[in-house]
Amino acid sequence: MKISIISAFAALSMLTLAPAATVVKNYEEAQTVLTDDGYVLVLYPENWNKKGREAGLRYLKSEAVMKAAGNAVIIPVPRHQVSDDEVKAFRKNLLGKLTQPDVHTYPAFVLLDKEGRHYATVEGKFMRQGDEKKAAAELQKCLTSKREQDRLLAEASETKEPLLKARKLGRAAEQPGVFRPNNIQKMIKDADPEDKSGYGKRLSYHPSAYAEQMVNNKELTIEQKISQLESMLEDSAYTDEQKQGICATCIGMMRRSGDPAQLKRIPLMAEKMRSLAPDTVQAKSAPIVVRQWVRQLSLSDGWSPNVLPRDNKPTPLDGPIPIKEPGTYEVTFTYTSGTQALVIDAVELYDGANKVTEDRHSGSTGHKSSNNVYVLKVDSRVTLPRLLVTFNQKNFDSYGMITVTKK
Repeated sequence: MKISIISAFAALSMLTLAPAATVVKNYEEAQTVLTDDGYVLVLYPENWNKKGREAGLRYLKSEAVMKAAGNAVIIPVPRHQVSDDEVKAFRKNLLGKLTQPDVHTYPAFVLLDKEGRHYATVEGKFMRQGDEKKAAAELQKCLTSKREQDRLLAEASETKEPLLKARKLGRAAEQPGVFRPNNIQKMIKDADPEDKSGYGKRLSYHPSAYAEQMVNNKELTIEQKISQLESMLEDSAYTDEQKQGICATCIGMMRRSGDPAQLKRIPLMAEKMRSLAPDTVQAKSAPIVVRQWVRQLSLSDGWSPNVLPRDNKPTPLDGPIPIKEPGTYEVTFTYTSGTQALVIDAVELYDGANKVTEDRHSGSTGHKSSNNVYVLKVDSRVTLPRLLVTFNQKNFDSYGMITVTKK
């Protein structure tokens, strides 16, 4: 183990240092050159991933990375698979009072401010591949955001006007690529107890936690929950990305309702989710949500509890209708599963907005079927066929298929 630990730092003697960032051997040495840019820990595998180790050491020799690190102090940190007493002692000497957070991939850059607070991590596939240009760019972004965050915090501390102070604190909290400062929400609340800036709501909102809260709220009906979510979409306090989370929660509530009227609104909500920020994962998932969750009463999908109307008003069949030429057509409802039979009162055929013909009678299909075939006599060609079905349904646990055949 000693050999591997010593070899981990042998590379230091070969480093070509840029004039800005400073590479040191350990925490103690770092204190002699520490600046407001804090620390950059360069983590790389030791004795278990040769390619990762080589990439990590390459970053330590990279002029682009050194320049991107500004005036930060850089500490190389070899990561051993086995943490025995010797390694623990070595790490204690290496990091001193610093705490190194977990990362998902190696090598990685862990950025700490001069007080040792973890404020950003640069990791990912490009780091494993040794992409010096991208690694330097991401490091520079983080450091730039941190400097802006520090500037806003300093300005806020000198600002006397409460609302302006809250806004500066809020902007500091939202700097891209870096974590929020400690206690920032309390600082904003102290400055703006009525949340006139909106940052209180914005910073406390978390999509998954809020969705769980909505699901578990037994005091509100589904309709009330959806209404509350829709009102949040009109609130300028939330970012577009947060509103996408609100849309996703709203879609979940609509689906959970089982109400066909709500289900039909899912495509509109999904489109809003997409349009708010088109390049996000949420936006790209919108059409998938519609394909998987939205089912219409149709010849291709038949009926299910989610598409049967609760008000028993005439419901159009979605999709193409195979009625064009004159003749006699039979519309047949065939039960396939569920605990309830389907009860039908009428089938109507329209050509666009004009009614062509209808068959009104009470029919049902379940474990036993009665009068479940509806006959439509068509005297002339139909250009824009539409079929509307009127149900007489009180219980909705029913599944089945609809077919149209020409006799």
